[in-house]
Amino acid sequence: MYHIVDMKRDSGKGEVILKNQIALYDTLGRASLIACRHANKKDYWLIAPKSHTNCYFVFLVDEQGVHKPSLQCLGERWSDLDTQGQSVFIPTESTMLE
Repeated sequence: MYHIVDMKRDSGKGEVILKNQIALYDTLGRASLIACRHANKKDYWLIAPKSHTNCYFVFLVDEQGVHKPSLQCLGERWSDLDTQGQSVFIPTESTMLE
């Protein structure tokens, strides 16, 4: 679930304008929500692993809110023995030049 806060309201303190919005009905991997800034430098990608698979939910977050995720599958399927890990994002040459 997510909430949307308009930071222009209440003298810049912000006000919740949407509450308890459902982002996804599914089971995610434990403690593994990762954010990465979009190449356009204003939006964000949120990536969350789908539990016990080799798939990841990818959400775009922009001015309009949280968009329906795509599902991308790659690599090996993980099990309960694979409880730790780390995500790393590497900019492409084109984004490093900007």
